[in-house]
Amino acid sequence: MNANARVNWDLVDQFQQRFGWERTYERARHFMVAYICEIRGPLPPLAAHGWAIAKRFQAGTTTQEECTKSIAAMWEYINQHEGSVASPDPNGCIMRALMWLLRNDNLGSGEKEPIISEEIHWFLFFAKKFEDHSDCASSLIEQHFSSDQ
Repeated sequence: MNANARVNWDLVDQFQQRFGWERTYERARHFMVAYICEIRGPLPPLAAHGWAIAKRFQAGTTTQEECTKSIAAMWEYINQHEGSVASPDPNGCIMRALMWLLRNDNLGSGEKEPIISEEIHWFLFFAKKFEDHSDCASSLIEQHFSSDQ
């Protein structure tokens, strides 16, 4: 991310401390949708299909099974086309980012609650390798995490 658009991760962490991981993850999902909406270039077909499913999942009009199938298809693509760490495949990167929107919300079912700022960090890491919108990430974080509503 560019130096002028540093993300205030403390805002996310403070929100999580105050409201818990479930509410914070819900806000994170809304943030991720808003960030993906900034993408102007066409998504590769498999990612576009995953994006359509993610929007339906967000609206509650699809099943976890459909999300799981989409994730499996994207992992199959990634495993076949994975670039090097130094030069990752941008199409695989956007698919990795979209998986955060397709995952089951049972993140906190383990012994330790997830740190949602880390989840968002990795989402951004992959999403920006497809099309970088780091310049809006900070304002989107503030928009989604500065309010307690």
